[in-house]
Amino acid sequence: MKTVHWPLAGFKWDAVSAAVLIGLSFVPGVARQGLELADSPDHPLNLLGIALIVLQGGSVAVLRRWPHWSLALAFSSFAAYQLLGFPTTFAALGLLVALVGAGALAQRHRPLTVSLLLAGYVLLVAALIRIDPTLTVPDAFAFGAMLAALWIFGSWLRSQSAMRRRHAEMLEREIILAERTRIAHELHDVVTHHVTAMVVQTEAGGFHPQLDAKTQQLLASIADGGRKRWRTCAACSGHWTGKRKSRGYPPSSRPPRSSPGHGLPARMWNSRSKASPTRSPGLRDWWLSG
Repeated sequence: MKTVHWPLAGFKWDAVSAAVLIGLSFVPGVARQGLELADSPDHPLNLLGIALIVLQGGSVAVLRRWPHWSLALAFSSFAAYQLLGFPTTFAALGLLVALVGAGALAQRHRPLTVSLLLAGYVLLVAALIRIDPTLTVPDAFAFGAMLAALWIFGSWLRSQSAMRRRHAEMLEREIILAERTRIAHELHDVVTHHVTAMVVQTEAGGFHPQLDAKTQQLLASIADGGRKRWRTCAACSGHWTGKRKSRGYPPSSRPPRSSPGHGLPARMWNSRSKASPTRSPGLRDWWLSG
C-alpha cells in the first residue's frame, strides 16, 4: 500500500509556535493581548517576569515530545505569572495551545493529568480571589469551562485520528485480502485446471488397448504425480484465501463414484483393470467438467 507523505509532515510547528508566542510578547500593540484570569494591579516587568513569559511560550516547544510536561510547565508558569501580578502577555496563550495539544497527544495517565490540572486550577482560583476581590466564582467557573473545552477538543482530535488510523488499517487488510484472493483464483483457474486436464488425458490414454504394462505404469505414475501437484495447488489456494477446502479435481486416487455428468463410471475403472478397450461417454463429460 502506497504511503502518502504530506508536505508539512516533518514541519516543527511546536517550535515555531513557541517562537511566535515569545516574540509577539515583546511587540508593542500585541504584547498585552493575551490571557488573564485576575484583574490585579500590574507590577513592573522584571527578569522574573521575562523568564515566566519565556516559559509560558516555550512550553509549547516540547508539546509533541512530552505533552504532559509541556502542559504542566505552561500551567505552572501561567499561575505564577498571575499570582505575581505581571501585566497581561501574549505568551499566556501558550496555555491554550498546550491544553489542546496535550488532550490530543497524551497517551498515558490522562485521568491523572485531568485531576491534577483541576486541583491546581482550584488552588489558583482560591489564591487569586484573595488578591483580586473583583474575581467571582462564576467568572472563575467560566474560565475553567473554557480550559476544559479545549482539553475536550484535543481529546476529540485524538479520537478522530485513532478512527482514521483504524480505517486505514482495515482498508489495507481488505486490499491485501483482495490481492491474495485474486492470486489464489488465478492459481486455481490456470494451474489447477491444467493439472486436471493433464491427469484426465493421462487416465484416458491408459485405456488404449495396445499399451504394454510398462507404459501403463508410466501413465499411472504421471497421473499420480498430477494428483499430488493438484493437492499442492489446492492447499496453496486455500492458504491464500484463508480457506482450507477447495473445489476441483478430487485429490484422492480412488475411483470416483458414478454420477450423471461427473466422474468416471464404475465400469470404466473395471474395464481398465481388465485392459478392455471399452470407452464411455462419461469420460468426455468428466474431462469437460474439470
